[in-house]
Amino acid sequence: MTPTLEAFEEEVHAWLLAAVGQPAAAAALSGDVAVFHSLPDEAERALIAAAAAWQRRKFEAGYGAIAWPEEFGGSV
Repeated sequence: MTPTLEAFEEEVHAWLLAAVGQPAAAAALSGDVAVFHSLPDEAERALIAAAAAWQRRKFEAGYGAIAWPEEFGGSV
C-alpha cells in the first residue's frame, strides 16, 4: 500500500470511529441486511430517514461518492 493510500485509510478509519464508534460499527456489520421490511409506516419512515441522514453525513465529509467524477460530487 502506498503512503498516500495508508494516510487515506487512517483518515477514513478515524472519521468512522468518530462518526459511529467502534461498537456501533460492529453492530452495523452484523445488523439486519433485509431489503424489504414488514414495518409499520412510521418505523419505515424512520428507517429511511436514518439511512438518508447517514448518506448525507458521508457525503458532507467527502466520503459519499469517492469513486465518482468531481462534476458529479465525487473525488476522482
